[in-house]
Amino acid sequence: MNCFTIKQIKDLIASRFAQGVIWNLSSFATLALAGILLNMLIGRYYGADVLGEFNQVYAVYILFSQLAVWGVNVSTLRYTAQNQDATETGSILSSALLLSLITSTVASLFMYYSASAFAQLFDSPIIEKGIHLASLGLILYSLNKVILGALNGMRHMRSFAVFQASRYVLLVLFLIIFVIKNIDPSYISGILTLAELILFISMSVYLLIDCPPSKVKKIWLKHHFNFGYRAFWGGMASELNTRIDIIILGIFCSDGIVGIYSFVAMLAEGYIQLIVVFRNNLNPLLAQHLNRGSLAEMLLKKQRLMKWIWLFMLISGFVIALLYPLICRYIVGLIFMSGLVPLIIMLFCILLVSGYLSFANILSQGGMPEKESMLTVIAVLVNTVLNFVLVPFIGMHGSAIATSIALIVYTLVLRRLTRKYLDIAL
Repeated sequence: MNCFTIKQIKDLIASRFAQGVIWNLSSFATLALAGILLNMLIGRYYGADVLGEFNQVYAVYILFSQLAVWGVNVSTLRYTAQNQDATETGSILSSALLLSLITSTVASLFMYYSASAFAQLFDSPIIEKGIHLASLGLILYSLNKVILGALNGMRHMRSFAVFQASRYVLLVLFLIIFVIKNIDPSYISGILTLAELILFISMSVYLLIDCPPSKVKKIWLKHHFNFGYRAFWGGMASELNTRIDIIILGIFCSDGIVGIYSFVAMLAEGYIQLIVVFRNNLNPLLAQHLNRGSLAEMLLKKQRLMKWIWLFMLISGFVIALLYPLICRYIVGLIFMSGLVPLIIMLFCILLVSGYLSFANILSQGGMPEKESMLTVIAVLVNTVLNFVLVPFIGMHGSAIATSIALIVYTLVLRRLTRKYLDIAL
């Protein structure tokens, strides 16, 4: 281990940033295990078809969630990270929650009344009921995202980690209740709404104790709306980029194929969430350094950080690939083994770009969310075109290849835009 000394490792572990990472890694481990368990339980007790239907509903839910939150969570993160006054921080959060309540109500209505159109698109009538049930939780999801953004910005990383992991834990608990009670699978999407309700109540109690809300201010409503509008397109494009493969696969393939691929995509998404752990801890630091004009000081440590990230991702990716055949054989069924090759394709691609993706929000934290949005839109266009070209011929393998190429394009353009607009070489 000649790249790092014992002292460097001790100093890294002792830093506040590392403590935040450790807490968030613990949160991620819980979240990832719960996400895997959620998909395993649906696959085992309801089959690949129901798993495919659930994940198609979830894809629609996540896309509408971006309209619901309107980028206000990113705005909340940025302004709370830059503000040190507790009363003003309360105003920032209260204003964000009010704006989010308005936008999410509109999004929830749009999602509810578009359910029949999506059911026809996917040629699956059961999806209509699922979308109706999930749309009820969209308002709560949006409010929860804003609160999590505030906790992240204030660097309450322990609370942030606990609450972030709680969403999937609650989903699993409600699913277990559904399985025990033998509730009809057409109602499974209702667990999305139930989980958000409990999470919202829990975080509201925490905020009343630790960060009580203050007066809503017109100036913060304006800041949130304007910043959110610029960040919205990037958020929408980003989520579309992670769901477009399932959506297009659902158009061309059966619910069973979608179910197998969505299980693999879930593992790949969990793998990439490891990078998000580092990113969540970097974001408030990026906002602070960019605000003070001292980012160069932080980026001096960039190369060492990237080495740690790549090493960590290499080990994690190897473990996931090794365990997948065992999961298929002993838990979800051998029918899911057809997803092994798509999984390996996506894991390898994520590993290649993992170091750079830790800085994926540097443009928005630098006050240029529209540039980050442009970057993500480019990746979505690449992903969408390639999925439409490849999926009709090679099915889920085409989805995996298209998604991987889009991620590489995203990283290359990120490096170019960061150098051009921030004069920073990633």
